[in-house]
Amino acid sequence: MTDSEYMQQALSLAKRAKGVTSPNPCVGAVVVKDGIIVGQGYHRKAGGPHAEVEALDDAGSNAAGATLYVTLEPCHHFGKTPPCTHKIVGSNIKKVVVGCKDPNPFVGGGGMRFLEENGIEVVSGILEEEAKTLIEDFIWYVGNDKKPFVILKAASTLDGRTATRTGDSKWITGSASRAFVHQIRHETDAILIGSGTLHSDNPSLTARIEGVETRDPARIILDTHLTIKEKRPGPDPGIQGPNHYCHPHPCPTGKKSPS
Repeated sequence: MTDSEYMQQALSLAKRAKGVTSPNPCVGAVVVKDGIIVGQGYHRKAGGPHAEVEALDDAGSNAAGATLYVTLEPCHHFGKTPPCTHKIVGSNIKKVVVGCKDPNPFVGGGGMRFLEENGIEVVSGILEEEAKTLIEDFIWYVGNDKKPFVILKAASTLDGRTATRTGDSKWITGSASRAFVHQIRHETDAILIGSGTLHSDNPSLTARIEGVETRDPARIILDTHLTIKEKRPGPDPGIQGPNHYCHPHPCPTGKKSPS
């Protein structure tokens, strides 16, 4: 197998946790020795072991003299977990192949420099565009003062309509498109609609993917004129994730926001 093929395996591992590692990026790693994958892992959730740690622990003593393939530059700072670079050096890895450099302007490049200073060969840029696309939300977040990465979802006909004149819009899209939307919901932190959509469609705003234990996003409803009643329609408060109702002004006397 080639470097690209091993990196593709690491990317496939990383995708398993897409949407559940926020605010961290999803990362995958494999350890290869003598042409055989001897360890693999991926970052499963924020605060948990990073992909490199999982892969190295999986490899055990086979990590000595092996090559580590990882989709994102190993971290070299203390956070909720110790630096992955220290674990890599301590495992006697001979070579590290990186998909893309850490996009955080305060730490990018530091991990690779540390590994090279400790005698480990480092190669970067293998399947770089694929690695960047996988974490495009994280790249935007750390590069734009923690502004959220926003996805606009709209279904329209070829002539630019989103519904008929009577308001009917079911279904403009097909099953493949709807499945993709649920995948996006599973991978995002929050989903936002206006009160008009709430009143007309009363959507559940959950992620529903057959055979997958999904993660529902937080639901945000914009209501400029406080039209939502206390005994309102809307997302079931018993499902995963909170509901947030937002309006731009203080509540008028005698009126309150729905909880």
